[in-house]
Amino acid sequence: MLFSASMSSDESLAQSSFRSASSLMGLQLFSRLFTFVLNQAMVRIAPPQAYGIAAIQFELLLSTILFLSREGVRNTLLRVKKTSPATRNMSVLPVLLGFPVALATACVYAHLAGSEVRAQEHFNVSIGMYALAALLELMSEPMHNLAMAELRTEVRVKAEGLGITSKTVVTFLVLVYGLRWGGEGSLALIAFAGGQLAYGTAVLATYVAAYGMNGWWPRIQPPVDGKTDHFFDPELLRLSLTMTSQSLVKHFLTEGDKLILSYFSPLEDQGGYAVAVNYGSLVARIVFQPIEEAYRGFFSKVLGNITTNVGSKTENDAALQQASTALTSLLSVQAAFSLFLVVFGTAYVPFLSHILLPRQYISTSAPQVLTAWVWYIPVLAFNGGLEAFLSSVATPQDLNKQSR
Repeated sequence: MLFSASMSSDESLAQSSFRSASSLMGLQLFSRLFTFVLNQAMVRIAPPQAYGIAAIQFELLLSTILFLSREGVRNTLLRVKKTSPATRNMSVLPVLLGFPVALATACVYAHLAGSEVRAQEHFNVSIGMYALAALLELMSEPMHNLAMAELRTEVRVKAEGLGITSKTVVTFLVLVYGLRWGGEGSLALIAFAGGQLAYGTAVLATYVAAYGMNGWWPRIQPPVDGKTDHFFDPELLRLSLTMTSQSLVKHFLTEGDKLILSYFSPLEDQGGYAVAVNYGSLVARIVFQPIEEAYRGFFSKVLGNITTNVGSKTENDAALQQASTALTSLLSVQAAFSLFLVVFGTAYVPFLSHILLPRQYISTSAPQVLTAWVWYIPVLAFNGGLEAFLSSVATPQDLNKQSR
């Protein structure tokens, strides 16, 4: 009976994970199609220099703040089977880390930015707005982790959908306003920074509406037999630190292109590269990213007992079999899709690039970047699925060994 109940629970988890992936894919599809239309207008309004700063350098600034503050905690909490006040308080850690990390990262970037970048209008104000936007997004992290633990995908879908819509609309409206009243590019950086602020505000407001401030506030365990529990779970705290350091290499590999372009390429080339990558990454963001996130949660829950040495041999064998089947199926589908993409993508991208890219970007390296992305997408697909499995089942010792 216990084995039957365990199998039923795993099947329910698989169905919830599939619904999670489907909802996230639907969100990505809607948001990308909606933003695709407005982005077509934005890249024609914003100067290449401003678009390059916003899409390459400011996005690198934002992703670095968010990564250093929350990545390890997110991956750690996915493994948690039973919650306690000390466990839930871990979700507040990204908020506490966010303030010093945002301040330090923004100051370092403002100091190291090139003279051509610092000469852009409203540069310093835009950096401050991006840092504030990161803090707003981090303030929703406790409620985001709670929604993921409860498999309430609809809350996340609503939050991110509203956030992306608000970001795109605000950016577009400010660009149009600046073009009409201040001249071309006068408010370009403010437009992109304002859009990111709108995203953070919308996401936070949606989570607060779903959970209230109780979803954010930390819990304090009442004393038991005169002993006070830890405010943060010590084991999870060590694991989150390990996972952050292990993912640090991944962050630099993921954002390495932006880092190199920021220091070695002219702003016009950065803008051209950003436009090409925006189109090239559509498939990865719409299809592969939601699948990776859903499988990360699925593997963490199914194999959680094995990684913590809990559960009977029968239950562990069943969990391993289910995880093995899921991973094999995922890689098989990705292989078939990648083959289809490489065969037809390389033939049609040169033709489509003249339709998709704005006229001022045709003479840049943007068409070549799009062609390269056809070969890069299959690598992203396999890497995402395998990385989701590894981060879900590896022990702290395994993660430390991999980081060396």
